[in-house]
Amino acid sequence: MAVRKKSETIHLRVQPLSKLLLEGLANAANTTSTRIIEDLILEAAKEDEVVDIDEIIDDRFLKNGKLSLIDALTAAYHSEEPILTKLRTYYLAGDALSYRENVIARTILYHPEFFSGDQEIFSAKEKIIKEECLHEIPRINLERIAESMSSLESFAAFKEKNPKLKTKYSEFLKMAELD
Repeated sequence: MAVRKKSETIHLRVQPLSKLLLEGLANAANTTSTRIIEDLILEAAKEDEVVDIDEIIDDRFLKNGKLSLIDALTAAYHSEEPILTKLRTYYLAGDALSYRENVIARTILYHPEFFSGDQEIFSAKEKIIKEECLHEIPRINLERIAESMSSLESFAAFKEKNPKLKTKYSEFLKMAELD
């Protein structure tokens, strides 16, 4: 039995002309609309570069001192643990995260009292992070993070709706308990 690749479903709302062009491109290339979109996304990601490359990233991982978005996100991708993908993305291409994803990542990384554990975010053998900087990246507890995802998502939504309030995660948890 063949093993099928995991795929994701996305729904796009586009202008009628864009849909017509997509269908036309697919028909002319004798392929699917999905393949056309995937190819265009890959091409754009190859051309886009990470602007603010963190100094902890190993120079051997860069190409001519630069980091393409496709290289950063491919290295960040972790098929088994989506939260690891987000945390790795935070270090490699932080701008690729949404506001809420960024809040969640920062909350996990900067609150070891809640999320500290034994799981490495990057390993030395990957040669993505400079070996002398690996100690700067906290180890996490994936189980505790999974149990807290609901409150982390609520906290991120709260921060997005109330950007002027300087609320810490621990304060938010106390407020949530009062409700």
